[in-house]
Amino acid sequence: MFETISSRMIIPFCVMFGPVIILAALTSRGLMPASKFACALLEVSLCSGTLLVSLPLAIAAFPQKSTISHNKLEKEFSNRFDDSGKKIEKFYFNKGL
Repeated sequence: MFETISSRMIIPFCVMFGPVIILAALTSRGLMPASKFACALLEVSLCSGTLLVSLPLAIAAFPQKSTISHNKLEKEFSNRFDDSGKKIEKFYFNKGL
């Protein structure tokens, strides 16, 4: 649950504040394009660029492999036994990232 909440905060934070900070820096230095089309293209490019950077960072912030208790699974998986006949208490899985 913590991982989901954290990743849902990292992505929007970068996308909402990254372009604003960069655009403010460009404006203060007088480097903003004069054309409205070029300005809009720059803004869209900054938003896309920060999303391209922040999404992998948000995904990479957490381990790719994880475990889950048998109590949290569906009944068909919670009553599984290993080759030696012992009940499986934890399942290990790859998140597929």
